[in-house]
Amino acid sequence: MLPKIIAVKKAELINNGTIYIPKSFALPYYPSRSTAGPGAGKPGIVLGFNGTRVKLSIVRDEKSTFSLVRNTNLNKDDAEIKRCVQGKSYQILKNGELFLDEVSLEPTLMHAPNQAFINITDNCIFDCSFCVTPDLDKKGKKCSLERWIDLILAHANNSKLEAVAITSGVAESPHKTVLDMVKIIKAVREKLPAMPIGVEPYVTSKKDVELLHKAGATEIKINLETPSRDIFTKVCPEMDYDGIHDALEFAVPIFGRNKVCTNLILGLGESDDEVVRAVEDLAKDGIVATLRALRLNKYNIPKLTVALGFTPEQVPPERMLRLAKKQKEILNRNNLSTVEFKTMCHRCKCCDIVPQQDI
Repeated sequence: MLPKIIAVKKAELINNGTIYIPKSFALPYYPSRSTAGPGAGKPGIVLGFNGTRVKLSIVRDEKSTFSLVRNTNLNKDDAEIKRCVQGKSYQILKNGELFLDEVSLEPTLMHAPNQAFINITDNCIFDCSFCVTPDLDKKGKKCSLERWIDLILAHANNSKLEAVAITSGVAESPHKTVLDMVKIIKAVREKLPAMPIGVEPYVTSKKDVELLHKAGATEIKINLETPSRDIFTKVCPEMDYDGIHDALEFAVPIFGRNKVCTNLILGLGESDDEVVRAVEDLAKDGIVATLRALRLNKYNIPKLTVALGFTPEQVPPERMLRLAKKQKEILNRNNLSTVEFKTMCHRCKCCDIVPQQDI
């Protein structure tokens, strides 16, 4: 668990979502270019500090709140030689003042540190108001299942590879997407028999849950998206809330405890009480929630405003921390642990305040 001040600073960074890096700044690693998740559509970097991480989108506006600079405590020549690749070679400034010292820039294997975390397709037949993935420029983004398998297995001998994770839009049907995941899982499992594999499908069918587990998936995330059924019908009108919930409950005895999770997005108009009740109900069933602060951008603000009837705002850091603390208490009471997850978001820690790890 992090010192409280570090958790507060991580929450501030998540709330802001961006960091200024001048074009002349030579990064030691290529930026991550995600097509799913909070930073989808923008180049981003993963910054490590005090045992946690945050992933921020890169911006070029020097008036931005947060900026990345070389660590001024290092010898200049030493820093130039290493190009900030080794050690905690960076600092984060907030409005020009030191905010975090001893920050490292962590490479992503595929989307996440130490994970081959892939998004099979950007296309989706659903149009959830918060999701930007279907709106992104798809030029050059199409990739066959065979190509995805090759890209993952290219890291088979990489000592940094600790897990494989698979998410996807729903290009044709939920079942077809599950079959695509199954093909990738089987191919990876054949070459990497002991590798943890996490999957993040949209499923409402118990049969599909069983197919994924039988293929070799070890963890599963099925997203309820919000603790409020009313909000769900507004932002995901074509999806089945009850079906998702049933699939989650069914997955626990199949995959096991501390292997089933679900995203609950904060900032769509839900109350703290609704979040806490949902986290409690899920935990009683052996399901661990990922509390994810809504990331707003030019793609989803107009859609959310229409769907919700108001324009949402970024989630305050204080709320992230308050709810993460409540969730920690609930998980402890139910003998659940975010630490035991081997794949996906609880392992990555880049986009959320993770109870039992960050707070």
